Amino acid sequence: MDFSYSEEQEAVRQLAGQIFGERSTHERLKQVETTAGDDGPFDRELWKELAGAGLLGIHLGEDVGGAGLDFVAACLVIEAAGRTAAYVPVVETMVYGALPLDRFGTDDQRKTWLTGVASGETILTAAMAELVGEVVLSGGTEPTTTATAQQQTKRPKPPTNTTTTAAGHHHPLPPGPSGPAPDNKPKHGYAGPITGPAQPHIQLTTTT
Repeated sequence: MDFSYSEEQEAVRQLAGQIFGERSTHERLKQVETTAGDDGPFDRELWKELAGAGLLGIHLGEDVGGAGLDFVAACLVIEAAGRTAAYVPVVETMVYGALPLDRFGTDDQRKTWLTGVASGETILTAAMAELVGEVVLSGGTEPTTTATAQQQTKRPKPPTNTTTTAAGHHHPLPPGPSGPAPDNKPKHGYAGPITGPAQPHIQLTTTT
């Protein structure tokens, strides 16, 4: 199996390495940090140069101004950015925002947003919602998220005289000397949190 880069990928790697190496120096990073506004440090000059070199849309289709290369080419751009700790949102824009739009967006959405990504006029990012768990509450059809958990019915209490494991299973308690424990005894509740994978939602913003 050949893991070497193709000729086009190697050209992307060299070009990205050259631009980031020359433009994202320690002196430039300090300058961007000291002049940063309320939104944090962002090297707009470097972003503009990346767009002019065709690197921001390297993995997007030619119909939206991209180069039509693959995800590996995008990773080579991101790798070069990470090597120099450049203040440019390549991961957020090229991966979190552009890839889902390119794959699942309508033609109008792709042309509206991805054209701006390739030209450097649009910055994309993703808003992440953490799941409460891979569970569907009674009467529901979708997993519960932190945003919807408070709007749904609270978890029902387990039956009297039962104990609840961390997995949420109810087991009856053995009867005492004179039969089951009376109803006025404390009831056991849910004993452990459930966590699940994050579900991405695209948030689109345009630079000024």
